[in-house]
Amino acid sequence: MNVIKPASVSFTEWTFKDLPERRVLMVHPPARLEWTLTEADRAVLLGFGFDPAVYGKPTNGADFILELVSQKFTHPVFRRRLDPVREAGDRGEKLQLVQLPPFEAGSRLVFRTEGGQFNDTAWDWIYLSQLKLRQGFSLQQKQYPRFNRYPQRVSGENFSIFEGQSGPFLFAPASSVMEFRLRGDERQVELDYGFLPNAYSEGGHTDGAIFRVELQSPDGGLRNLFEHYPKPSEQPGDRGLLTARILLPVHAAGDRLILSILPGEHGDASWDHTFLKRVEFK
Repeated sequence: MNVIKPASVSFTEWTFKDLPERRVLMVHPPARLEWTLTEADRAVLLGFGFDPAVYGKPTNGADFILELVSQKFTHPVFRRRLDPVREAGDRGEKLQLVQLPPFEAGSRLVFRTEGGQFNDTAWDWIYLSQLKLRQGFSLQQKQYPRFNRYPQRVSGENFSIFEGQSGPFLFAPASSVMEFRLRGDERQVELDYGFLPNAYSEGGHTDGAIFRVELQSPDGGLRNLFEHYPKPSEQPGDRGLLTARILLPVHAAGDRLILSILPGEHGDASWDHTFLKRVEFK
């Protein structure tokens, strides 16, 4: 079994079983396992399934769930229901590589199981065969689509990757902050950004959000390079894709560029469904 040791679990007894393929951990619902993430964690390799002994029993399926949990928010990153009695394709071990979106330092990864239809857990003999954290930098492009440089530090809640008509983009609602390390030879940074339509239509009523770019020197001093406060609920011209080209002043290697998306003047971020479609340093 290839399950990294969790920081906490919801059960008191660990139940293992030897299946023909491998030794597995039984996680009858409701079960919960939790791990503390590091800044280097990029993806989760998950292996799970149903004990073949119940294929002929009256189970109505079970749900396998992965979530990112911070101090303020719980964000689902994967959910799948297996129903091996009704769906032959749901039998056997399932492997899933789950890409993690950006997350705050101190966030936790939670694996949970629930009963299937009607939350009926009868005959839900389900298992976890693998849970491995993949680390490094090779998968960051999937976390930050259309960024040609990745931030060294992020803070914020509910980052997600959305699939649009022209490809994936990063959902980064206010308040979100990204910090980029500069090399010293950059001349400009270009941004494509905006609001999801549901921020100002279909009942949405954002009061706008502030997009800000600052240059930070090693001594902590900040220089404001760009600030835009679009209000798409009031101004139709602030809807759709917005673009900014920001010229960078002379700076040194090691300086930082701080990209912030902040709530508007009333501090209300409830409808600030903002996104970044491109961040490109030139």
